[in-house]
Amino acid sequence: MIGAKIMKRTCLSAGLKIQAGAIRFHLSDKSGRLLVPETVRLFAYRPSNSKADFELPMLELQTGTYQADVVFPLPGIWDLLIVVAKEGAEFSEALRVNVAKTPD
Repeated sequence: MIGAKIMKRTCLSAGLKIQAGAIRFHLSDKSGRLLVPETVRLFAYRPSNSKADFELPMLELQTGTYQADVVFPLPGIWDLLIVVAKEGAEFSEALRVNVAKTPD
């Protein structure tokens, strides 16, 4: 689990899990209660080529758990940002990943 970066001092906790082709995000408050935000979006930024940047909505799998199926258009370093909106506040979780080149 990755430590959460909290904006506007909300009491949130988050977990981010990456598996082949999918990014899953789990969201709860400090006491472990699952939260239902208004929106959850994934932003993918490629530091060496901003033309490859993209964003996707994350779909709710169950209360507090969201997933985006991702196909990165290029291998290399990507900065991921998940942005959650709830009651006028925003919460974000950031992670840098290295996407391997697929075998031919």
